[in-house]
Amino acid sequence: MFNLEKLVAEMRETIPLTRSMALEGLRYDGNELILTVPLAPNVNDKGCAFGGSLACLATVTGWGLLRLALAEQGHAADLYIQDQQTRFLAPAWGRLYARCHWTSSEKATFLSAYAARGKARAAVHVACTSDDLEVCTMEARYAALTPGSNRPASQPAE
Repeated sequence: MFNLEKLVAEMRETIPLTRSMALEGLRYDGNELILTVPLAPNVNDKGCAFGGSLACLATVTGWGLLRLALAEQGHAADLYIQDQQTRFLAPAWGRLYARCHWTSSEKATFLSAYAARGKARAAVHVACTSDDLEVCTMEARYAALTPGSNRPASQPAE
């Protein structure tokens, strides 16, 4: 069974930046995913969290929520972030946490669209906190496509 531990291992294997960030999984309950990273490998020149690390953490958290939902149903999919808007609200001086949640209805709509058509879109909201303070938010839309369907003919599958 694909679970949070396997998701984090997959991310660390296929998205090298997550290894450098020291990404960890904290919780997944079917509708909510929480990922975390320590501050030390994600600092900027001022000693607080680097904005790029916050943006990456938010991006992989949204991606991870969809990846887990698809895996629960036995679906493989290529997941892409389609668009996003990130807001940086305050400096983060401690461990970073990213939380992405959707309703059972939103999840069901996404999964049924993917099962029926081999493609689906989902809009998600990710909130990043540090020391119990919201420091960053991201609104994003992801696309799930049948594996390999978005690859140009000149780019063979590996």
